[in-house]
Amino acid sequence: MSERKPFHETIVEAINNVTDSPESNGIQSRSQMLLLAGLIKSTKIPKNHDAISLAWAQNCGMMGFNEDPWGVREYLLEQKREAEAEARAEQEKAAHEATRAFDKWEDQTEEGHGRHRP
Repeated sequence: MSERKPFHETIVEAINNVTDSPESNGIQSRSQMLLLAGLIKSTKIPKNHDAISLAWAQNCGMMGFNEDPWGVREYLLEQKREAEAEARAEQEKAAHEATRAFDKWEDQTEEGHGRHRP
């Protein structure tokens, strides 16, 4: 079994490996991209949105599209915003918990020494 990789590495590799045979006249590569678009848009992507978006845009350009006909880049931008908001919320929660723990420790320390907070 090959080494498992994070989703963003696997999907970028898959996007970059989209190929077409000369006989299919672009149908094969469009079908592959449509399949990958469905996979991406049904997955919660926690990080490295820019790498996926860049690979997607490059492949769309090579296929002759001026825009992303499947809306993948917009979806990735939404996912990036959500991930950043979740990360900020986690940081704020951790900071709040650390402050509460310090205050509790400080209160216990002062009680043990007979001092009181003003």
